[in-house]
Amino acid sequence: MQPHKIIIIYFYITNSYISARSSHSGGHSYSNSHSYGHGTGSHGRSISAHHVYSHHGYYSYHPPSNIFFQCRYCNTPQMYPVYHGSPPTYVYKYRESGGHFGDLISGLALYNLGRISNEPHHYTSTHYTAHKKESCSLQIIDHEHFEETTFPCFMMSSFMANATAKEDPNAETFDISSSLIHVHPNVSTGSSLEVTNRQECTIWHNSTMNRENHTIPCTLLKQYADTVKSSGLPVYIWLPLLLAVVLAIYICCQCCAKKNKEDLKETAPLNQMNNMGYCSN
Repeated sequence: MQPHKIIIIYFYITNSYISARSSHSGGHSYSNSHSYGHGTGSHGRSISAHHVYSHHGYYSYHPPSNIFFQCRYCNTPQMYPVYHGSPPTYVYKYRESGGHFGDLISGLALYNLGRISNEPHHYTSTHYTAHKKESCSLQIIDHEHFEETTFPCFMMSSFMANATAKEDPNAETFDISSSLIHVHPNVSTGSSLEVTNRQECTIWHNSTMNRENHTIPCTLLKQYADTVKSSGLPVYIWLPLLLAVVLAIYICCQCCAKKNKEDLKETAPLNQMNNMGYCSN
């Protein structure tokens, strides 16, 4: 096979994997519109880690039995609920996005799922009614700076008043634990946000009839996010690299074979004639 054909095949396979990562089929789709503003620490502990419950790409979910966290104004640690099912795809999407706020949003999603799955009688169920004119945002606040980003409202469903579900009778209801929900995380430039115990995360839900907010320690959301751990390089990174190495080796071998063939031609005699013997009397 000629080298230029291999190069075409290489780029075709690489582009196929990139397209596969960015394409989605079916389900509900959400995207973020903007984000503002910086730099990971956590405060608290987890106990009784369980076996891996779920894998996605190169991340895996390691849920503890419970999360214990002590806020900076609290005297004792408090126990927080943990989601023990298989996390929906959007949790991994935010975790692997590499965005500035990816860890906090994925942590919020897991915290929300934990609240619903452990105390369904107190909070809303896993079914959420989406409204066209609603918006939700996450604000990171401390004494030095302020930052904000948007996220799909279903990720804070357990923090909303039940009355908001009656605003729009034509709104669509879906299960937020479904793997068919597709999100498009806002990937901002720069490193991940550095989370400190001085920061407070305030989540806002704004709709035509209601406006509500709740404040959560940012380090608590980071602790939830850390239950989703990296498990190696993703296939869309190592496969193109592997193909590039194989392609480079093949081209080198072809060049060496061509050079050896040319060297053989140069060393061969130009005219090969049979020497005839003469006899003298």
